[in-house]
Amino acid sequence: MKFLIVKEVNKIASLQQQLQRIEQKIKKQVNDCLRKELAEHIKSEIQTAVSTEIYNSGIPEIYNRRGGNDYGGMGAVNGSGSLGDVQQMNHSVLNMTLKVTDDAKRNDDYDYAGYGYDLSKSLLENMQMGYGSKMYWWNKPRPILSVAKQHMKETGVHVEVMKEALQKRLGRKNVF
Repeated sequence: MKFLIVKEVNKIASLQQQLQRIEQKIKKQVNDCLRKELAEHIKSEIQTAVSTEIYNSGIPEIYNRRGGNDYGGMGAVNGSGSLGDVQQMNHSVLNMTLKVTDDAKRNDDYDYAGYGYDLSKSLLENMQMGYGSKMYWWNKPRPILSVAKQHMKETGVHVEVMKEALQKRLGRKNVF
């Protein structure tokens, strides 16, 4: 009897080890999906929000937008990219959590420096919170990240992106 109990206990331990290995493999695949497909999708959502909240809000009269056109450029000649440039966005994944940041730098190489611009904050923070008097279209708050989040919440496309990415890795029948 003692032998049977030990044998059954060993099976449980073996099952727990197998479940832990399966869990680790799934976590690895989830992190990979977050790092690749979902990060690119989130950057695209931010890019769209930048376009609607910044580039569609008005055309500058005092300065040229980066890239030399009215609708923003995907980088200026001095190497500073616009908020809508996915090359200026970074991402990291830790413990199945994706963090995407828009790290575009302020373009300091032009004559009109933006009255009231808070140099202690990032370009994204200044654009989101507004700066200076906040009286004009160009310095009013623009909720870029809130708009991107709201769009994802309403459409759920990010969930589908994640689902498809996991299905590609784990098989369609294993992810539903």
